This record gives sequence, structure tokens and C-alpha cells, in this order.
Amino acid sequence: MADVTPTPRRSAARRPAPIPAQSGTSQPASTEPSAPRPPRRRLWRWLRVLAVVLFCIFLAGEAYLRWYIGLGDPPLAMADPLMHFRYVPSQTCMRLHHLIHYNAYSMRSDDFPPHKTDPAELRIIMIGDSVINGGSMLDQSALVSTLLQKSLSDELHRPVVVGNASAGGWGPPSELGWIKTFGTLDADIIVLVVSSHNYANVPQWPVPIGEEFDRPTRKPILAWEEFFRRYASRLSFSPPAEAFVDPAQPSESDINWCIWSIQQIVKIAHAGGALVIVAQHAQVQELGGNWKPGHAYNEAAARSAGADRIVQFEPTFRIARETGRDPYRLYDNIHPNKAGHDLMADELRQSIEKLLESHPR
Repeated sequence: MADVTPTPRRSAARRPAPIPAQSGTSQPASTEPSAPRPPRRRLWRWLRVLAVVLFCIFLAGEAYLRWYIGLGDPPLAMADPLMHFRYVPSQTCMRLHHLIHYNAYSMRSDDFPPHKTDPAELRIIMIGDSVINGGSMLDQSALVSTLLQKSLSDELHRPVVVGNASAGGWGPPSELGWIKTFGTLDADIIVLVVSSHNYANVPQWPVPIGEEFDRPTRKPILAWEEFFRRYASRLSFSPPAEAFVDPAQPSESDINWCIWSIQQIVKIAHAGGALVIVAQHAQVQELGGNWKPGHAYNEAAARSAGADRIVQFEPTFRIARETGRDPYRLYDNIHPNKAGHDLMADELRQSIEKLLESHPR
């Protein structure tokens, strides 16, 4: 039997054991390049940053428009069967940092009771359109009615209340609707302010209220909303067009409606025991006596109805303009600025004092 010698087994090669890292020593940095960030993740990261930036700009713009410019709190309007439209009664708002307050009679005036509580009180009601309303460009304290109330009270040394029943866009039919609705409110004097274009300024349908007519019926949620709805479309690098353009040749029925309305206002005022002043306002083009046709129509209507006094603002405005004190708004051929309201108040104060001399109240 042959000897079988066992084949020796190969021993596995031993790998050197790793040397443990000693305290205070650092492992060598890997020389392998890091994997690039996926493009989609980088895009989302930039979108998040952009969204935060835009949101911050939006908030800053809202704060700027609301508190620095004064948007976001316009006076609200409402439809009315007799006045066509009017401002919502008993509302107070800040518009372009100007105080605007409408009392219970939709007047841009302080609150006062429907009847006098003091027998010495002199009560005057002014009725008109945007010329005396002032709009958002004037603070309540700068209106002709407010200035007239203060000056008469100082001159006569008695309590004086002057109401301002007006709205931009009103004509004689709407103004007649106001006095039919609220009456004369114990007024001693009614002052009706008319311009040449009022001789045919009749209500138009649909009722001109809403944001597109600059007479909103609701408060905007954001100042941004009001900015884009009412102002962004008007931005221009060129001077704006004239603020008022005379209408096309009116119809005879429109003229007759307005003449009749002026006459009715005078008659209702007289029936309520009030004296009547009809004050005629002039456009820039009419200064110097270049009257438009409506001026003669309005004056004839007032005289035929028995108005107690007719006042012309034209001489005062013309002299002011000639002496460097422009009474009209910039790029505006009809609406008085703060200086214009001051001139109207002074002219009316003198006329009222002369009227009271012959007709004590």
C-alpha cells in the first residue's frame, strides 16, 4: 500500500491590521470630487428665495401705498332714486391723508341736528357739484364751506353752521333731488353754486357708481387693488389732459330740465323760509368775461325764480390769477385748489353779510 502524503494547506495571506488613529491626529481629506447638486434642487431653492423677496416687496408696497400715499380708504357712493347717486351717509375716511366726512344728510360737513337748537344760530346750506365738494384733493378743513363757517362765526360773533351738499358729477336735477329728500334743514340761506356746463348736466344711466367711475361702493381689500384699479392706468410722462371737457351740443330737453331744476331749488328754499344766493363759477376759458352759453341760461333761470342775490366768482379768480395766485388745480380748467376755495369763501362771506344787512336773520 502506497504512502499517501497529505498536501499541506496554504495559509491565507494575512493583511496588516489597521493602525488605530491616535488622539489629536486627523484623517487625510478625501481626494474624490463631491457630486454636483441636482439642477432641480437648485431651481427650487432660487424660487423659494425669489418668493420671499417678492412677498417682502409686496408687504412694503402695501404699507407705502396705505400709510405714505394714503390709499385704501375711499369714500363710498350709493345709487339714489332722486339724486341719481350720492355718498353713503355717516362715513369718515382718510383719502390721500385728507379727512373726508359725510354726515347723515350725505353732506361733506360736520354733523348737525336737522333743526336749530340755538335761536342765535345762522344756518347756511351750500348745494353744488365737484367745485365745492373738493374731492380727495382737499382736506375737510380747506373746503369753502368749512372756511365760510369759521369766517362768518368770527365776523358775526354768533354760532354758524354751513352744510355742503355736493358730489362730483351732480347737475341741477340731482341737486334738486337732494333738497327734495332732506328739505332745507332750517336753513336761513341756501347757496347754489353753478358752472356754465351745469345748464345741461342731467343724470346719465347706468348710474355712475363703482370703481370704474371713481365712486366705489365697497372698500378695497388692499391698497394695491385701489392703486391698479384707479391710478396705474393714468400714469403718464406727459401732462394730463384738461380735467373737464365741455359736452357736445345738448338737447333742448336737457337744457329745459336743468333750468326748471334751478328754478325749483329757489322756490323750495323760499318756501322753507330761506334766502337764496346763486353763485356762478367760471372755467379758466371764461376768465375775462368769455362766457359759455350755459352762463346766461343759469343766470336767467335764477333771476326768473327770484333768487335774492347772484354772485360771480370770475372777477376774484381772474385777479388772483393775474397776480400770480392761481386758484385752479394744476392741469385743471375748472376745479378750485385750496387758494380757490379760500377765495370763494371770502366772496360768499361778503355777499352773505350784505344780504343779512337787508334781510336780518
